[in-house]
Amino acid sequence: MLKDLFSNRLFIGALAFFILCVVGGTLYISHVEKQGVEELATDEDPVKQVTEKQQPTAEAPVGDTSKGGHFHEDGTWHAEPHDAPVDRPVLPPLQVQETPKFVKPVSDSQDVTIAEQVAASGDVPDREAFEAMSDEQLSELMATSYEKARELSPKMNAALREWAKVVDDLTRHAKTRAENDAILAENADRVQPLRKAMESAAWEYQVYAVTGRRASKILQARFLMEHEPQTDAFWTNFWTNF
Repeated sequence: MLKDLFSNRLFIGALAFFILCVVGGTLYISHVEKQGVEELATDEDPVKQVTEKQQPTAEAPVGDTSKGGHFHEDGTWHAEPHDAPVDRPVLPPLQVQETPKFVKPVSDSQDVTIAEQVAASGDVPDREAFEAMSDEQLSELMATSYEKARELSPKMNAALREWAKVVDDLTRHAKTRAENDAILAENADRVQPLRKAMESAAWEYQVYAVTGRRASKILQARFLMEHEPQTDAFWTNFWTNF
């Protein structure tokens, strides 16, 4: 019986039509539901945009305006006056008092320093004498000379201070070189012995100091010639103040 039913063309056509109706109805219902959701979404209020926060404006006080308030260009009220520029007084130029020129008495022999006099004297060996020494002899001479100079330094400074104190006391109010010389000439019995003692101590100190410097310079020159050859101009300047 079922076999006869499925072989009936009318039954097959009715079944196909029924299936098409079910599928079509399902698609239609889905479309309607989707459209309804979209309409609900469009009916909601849009998101409000955040606007720039406005600065509150203060209202002008009523009645009392004795405190110097004022309006700004944007309409806001400013209760206190702005700081006004301070007028600072212009200071007069500094008045520097002219002090009298005080010239220390300097003898003709001291126009050249004692160190330069010692270097030019025969009390210190010349360059040829130093070059004839070995490195060991130069090193020993340099160390001995510097040590002796350090020992003599306090003696020289003490003699210099004693001489300078007497000269300062005598010529404290002198204003010219001629006045200095006149005062010192009147007090030669006090000044000359102190001056000679100072120059003697300074001379002895400088003999050892110059000797040590010259020995050191010869050793330095030997090292440079062996390890770091220099130009002729360098050596000319190097030996200038030997």
